[in-house]
Amino acid sequence: MITCKLIERANGMFRWVSLQLEFLCGFKSESDIRKRLESLPDTLKDSYSEIYSEITTSAMHEWIIGETIFAWLLVGQKILHTSTFLAAISANPMRWMHSEEPPEEVKAEEVLAICRNLVVHDEALDTFRFAHPSVREFLESLDDFTSIRCHSHLAETCLVHLIDASSTRNGAQFLSDNYGIHEALPSTPGLLDYAVYRWPAHCVQSGVGNDASRSQVTKVFDFFMSDDSESGSSSAFWVNEYRAYSVGAVSRALSMTSQKDTKSRSFLIACWLGFVDYIRLRVSGISAELKESGVRHAAHGKKAESLVALIDCDEFNIQDWQEILKFILRQWRTPDVCVVLMNSQLLSGKRPIRVTDEIICIASQRHPDYLVYRLLHPNSIDVLDITSHVLHDIVAHAGQDIVKVVLDFCGDLAITEKVVVKAARSNVSNLGLLLKRAPRHVMESVVSFSVESTPSCARILRTLEQNGVPIKVTEGMMRTAAKGCDAETMAFLLSRGGCVTEEIVISAIQCHRGPDEVLPVLEVLIANWSGGPNETEREKVLETSVTRLRGTEPLNLLFQKVPNLARNITPSIIEAAVQNE
Repeated sequence: MITCKLIERANGMFRWVSLQLEFLCGFKSESDIRKRLESLPDTLKDSYSEIYSEITTSAMHEWIIGETIFAWLLVGQKILHTSTFLAAISANPMRWMHSEEPPEEVKAEEVLAICRNLVVHDEALDTFRFAHPSVREFLESLDDFTSIRCHSHLAETCLVHLIDASSTRNGAQFLSDNYGIHEALPSTPGLLDYAVYRWPAHCVQSGVGNDASRSQVTKVFDFFMSDDSESGSSSAFWVNEYRAYSVGAVSRALSMTSQKDTKSRSFLIACWLGFVDYIRLRVSGISAELKESGVRHAAHGKKAESLVALIDCDEFNIQDWQEILKFILRQWRTPDVCVVLMNSQLLSGKRPIRVTDEIICIASQRHPDYLVYRLLHPNSIDVLDITSHVLHDIVAHAGQDIVKVVLDFCGDLAITEKVVVKAARSNVSNLGLLLKRAPRHVMESVVSFSVESTPSCARILRTLEQNGVPIKVTEGMMRTAAKGCDAETMAFLLSRGGCVTEEIVISAIQCHRGPDEVLPVLEVLIANWSGGPNETEREKVLETSVTRLRGTEPLNLLFQKVPNLARNITPSIIEAAVQNE
């Protein structure tokens, strides 16, 4: 009977069948089972609603436990092992508010019994979890478990736990007055670790410190930030705990522990963690030095809204705003940088910063074109300190969209031979755009500029040629290449119409390079010397060689490759060779 009835009503919902079987197992009489079979819920959601209704109408202490379990499973930022999870549920301060006696620690069996079939214990992973993804979907649809409400619940638990762990006289009095807590809360190292690292995120998500309506959690937050007694403070305890497990840049960047008074420390905490309303309410009464420290904390904490609030403070003047902008351009994500640029007076206030070539260069390395465009188009052009050199600075690493933005700003005259060669060497994707917009004189001289400025430029010349730049090799270009370019470049120029002459060979011999560099170039030139040198040319080449070349390898090469060169050895050449030694 049971099987037939469930199959008839299931409509393929295995989870629904499972819930009904578990529900039916709770009945002891056949009549109760029959009544239940006649009133089965139609849908899975109806089944969950029925179970949830039983939980909400149970004893107050059970409902508090159930609500706490669901909140932790919904928005907890880390999966907690069983012992830590039970400590977190047990440490909910609301349990003390609704109990005349100190509540006992929650056991695993209680969690399963109170949550009915909505939560299970995973023995393999040693954690609690929802019995099915649909349980999460159901709970998230309820007003009792909005994101703000759940995060508020966990934020309150974390802050109360830190206040209790700080063991200050004021903290103990606060917990006694507001919750009736008179002894240490249940805890584990894992729960304290969670509270230390996760309370800020839960507070931000709940709106605490950011225009949230007054509630119990805002009251706890305010005490946490203001607690100050001879025995210490909650915020100082948290800073020390956080720094104990933080190394590197985070630890070095924070100066909160150097602040002895709670007011200053809490202000820096707010800047670093992003509690904007807290900042706005207190910024007018603090020193300029502390404001500057707040800016650094907001920058290192990557809190855009905090930085906006600090930038827009009246009578607030920081000398190194440019350095702050450079820092966030290097370290922040694009959306957060845009919040600062679009919503603050950084580029448009009474004392806007100067946008320089360096700032554009940094922005082009990490951010898209629209952010670079925003920097180049502030409300007033008076804040711009941009030169045409910026195009050269970015062309090797920036994408085409950014190069186009900068070109549109600087104009095509910013395209120089140096810019084109740098693109050909390091970022070919930008070369086509540059060549289309380059002035005529640049197109005419870029090949010779490459030879003059780059010893190993064969690949650059080949890239220019592939992108439509004609390679016209002149004798002057060959002489320049012979003096400073490598053998591969010489071979490329010779293959594009270059000719070897006595002057070109002598140019290679006269250059100030060692034998290892000269030998390959001479070998290429001699191999491509059409018809070879005449007697006069041989004599001049030999004379130059013995007076300018170092070592015997180049001379040996000349004697091997140039026919009849030995006939040109004269007493004067021998004398010159001796003097060169």
